[in-house]
Amino acid sequence: MTKRDFFSISLKILGVVYIIFAVFNLASLFTLIEVLFYPSGRDPSTLIYAGMAVAFFIFVLILVYILFKWGNRIAQKLVKDDTPLPALGTRDWEKPLFTLSLRVAGVFCLIGGVPGLIYHLYQWIADIWGSWFGPTTGNLIWPDFLKDIVLVALGLYLLRGGKHVVRYVFQGPKDKPIENASK
Repeated sequence: MTKRDFFSISLKILGVVYIIFAVFNLASLFTLIEVLFYPSGRDPSTLIYAGMAVAFFIFVLILVYILFKWGNRIAQKLVKDDTPLPALGTRDWEKPLFTLSLRVAGVFCLIGGVPGLIYHLYQWIADIWGSWFGPTTGNLIWPDFLKDIVLVALGLYLLRGGKHVVRYVFQGPKDKPIENASK
């Protein structure tokens, strides 16, 4: 198995994780859509929340389709080194496998952070627009906005291989000082 094959399989496993995530959120999505049919459900905030939930569900389905359909192409673009992984009986496989796992974690961070970042950027622009031309809603939640920025930055860093993390985890044994043998 090559590094590229492993990364491609990992992307498809990530697609399965997001299918499970979508199935678990399907019940809450149906409940939210059912609320819209009641007269009290026509509140603008409920409509916006329902629209965001449906859009997020569609985003997850599109993401799963991309991971399944084009996982091999994504792996070819991201993993340039296509050397085979060492045999599992040796310890040489740990570092390449750890680096590839960090890249999968980077994709996971990007998938978790990009939708939130887009939503929070929209809220931020709406707040600025409202402060210039009308009343502001003040819906921007700064801790969540910062969390999404950190997730995207961490995802991009890990997608590039996380060289500092790999170096920290796989640092060689430190030389012990030689004790005085004359004692």
